[in-house]
Amino acid sequence: MNHDIRITGAGAGTGKTFQLCEIISEALGGEGSGDEPATSTCSPGGFIATTFTRKAAAELTERVRGKLLEQGLEEAALRVEEALVGTVHSVCMRLLERFAYEAGISPVIRVMDEAMESSLIGSAIEDCLHLDEISRMESLANRLEQREQDFSSSWKKQIRNLISTARSNRIEPQELSQMGKESLQEIMGFLPPETSNDLDAALRRVIQEVISEIEANTDTTKTTEKVVVKLRDTLRQLDQGTLAWSTWWSLVKASPGKKSADDYQPVADVAKRVEEHPQLRKDLEDYSHQIHKIAVKALEVFQQHKKKRGMLDYSDLEVLTLELLEKPARRCKGAL
Repeated sequence: MNHDIRITGAGAGTGKTFQLCEIISEALGGEGSGDEPATSTCSPGGFIATTFTRKAAAELTERVRGKLLEQGLEEAALRVEEALVGTVHSVCMRLLERFAYEAGISPVIRVMDEAMESSLIGSAIEDCLHLDEISRMESLANRLEQREQDFSSSWKKQIRNLISTARSNRIEPQELSQMGKESLQEIMGFLPPETSNDLDAALRRVIQEVISEIEANTDTTKTTEKVVVKLRDTLRQLDQGTLAWSTWWSLVKASPGKKSADDYQPVADVAKRVEEHPQLRKDLEDYSHQIHKIAVKALEVFQQHKKKRGMLDYSDLEVLTLELLEKPARRCKGAL
């Protein structure tokens, strides 16, 4: 038996349900042509349809039944209830419980909730990191402005998302590193060639000169005072090695009072060359490499945590069900 797995993706109100209804009713009965009778490619109990809500599942079932009745296929319409239609996870659970042996899992399925999954992934990330690695990531996140709205660094969340995406798409851990390299290469392609000039030294020099010139021209407007404060903060961060790359761009956009506009221009001229900075490339490369490296380690530790507890998560349900459906029919007799 051949399994026809189709994926229909679209936004709200674009006709997903209508298209699914057409596909299902055609498979169950077909419309026929002329004097030829309608034909079917599967029985009513032989198709699976998943939705995001129970309400959507009930609506899909009713619309398929109505479509079949329009075609005069009363028997098929009566047997629509034999089909496996429901939310993604409810359908997965029913199939995996019925074919646990073929799926290679225990027939007693314990599924962790999202809170527990989040906690275990967080623990897995912490378990595979040393203090120096955490400090390294925090430093990189600060310079690259990788922060949440509460100002906490976002690298752990990014690792979580990477793990989730990899598992949902059945990407093996060993594949992540190569994918990370390809992604980084694409990003680097948008940057101009790096310079051999010492841009940090150049920025430090022009800031010191501009501060002296503004002080000499007696520009005491509040707008200019704010810019001078920003310049002094930038010098301090340069000396500490903590200057964020976004600050370079903010220096380009900074605007002192009219009296000091010409004096300030050399700062903007140096700052706008930030994309040529060799260290920017090194930070991007290091950050991407570490994110993918930690994700690989954390994913393996997370799987171990689940195995020790004898539990699955929602991604496991989806992946295992898809693998089950892809197996030859003889391995899952009666599955469809």
